[in-house]
Amino acid sequence: MKITLDSTILVRAFTDSGGLARRLLLTILEGNHVLVMSNEILAETSRVLRYPRMLARHGMSESRIYDYVMFLQVRGDYGPTRAGTRGADPGSE
Repeated sequence: MKITLDSTILVRAFTDSGGLARRLLLTILEGNHVLVMSNEILAETSRVLRYPRMLARHGMSESRIYDYVMFLQVRGDYGPTRAGTRGADPGSE
């Protein structure tokens, strides 16, 4: 099954190791499912994790945030890129 999680769930999965969001993310990644991602969701997750109030809440280092975002980027499926959307290669058509 293809599943998309919004940035709110991805942020919660990072900040609460025992929470439902983390269990949901792990279930998707460990199961027979595909985590569907977009550049926008990944960018928003990265940005929110770096908000001062979030840094104070989770206390994670920049390298830990970077590793998590890169993990999501590698594990996520971005599907075919459509012409006219961000990330599309202008010379591909």
